Amino acid sequence: MEEIDKQLAEGVTKDVDLKHLADRSESDLRYAKCMLLRVKHFLTDGVLDYNDDSKDAHEITCEIRTTVPNPAVRHQRRNVSPDDRMEIEKQTEEKFQQGIIEKSDSPLELERCSYP
Repeated sequence: MEEIDKQLAEGVTKDVDLKHLADRSESDLRYAKCMLLRVKHFLTDGVLDYNDDSKDAHEITCEIRTTVPNPAVRHQRRNVSPDDRMEIEKQTEEKFQQGIIEKSDSPLELERCSYP
């Protein structure tokens, strides 16, 4: 168990709080710690660097093929207050600078779409 605790004290797992497992059996606690070590690659230190040039293992691109040529895309405008519009612009620019979103090459020139 000392080796497991040593591994948990390093990297992103060092901040995981296991105090709520104090009333569990020793075998349950060991199981939880081993499981945490197995999935530690899913954890993050909270710093998301979308501008990192290294290749991400989950980088995905897609091509959309339609059943008809040049399908009609309908988009209904949503009225927003000037304050909300400024906030949307601000957040969009921040996400663009962070590399989370990118300029679209779409010939449709749709407005920004946001999803709840």
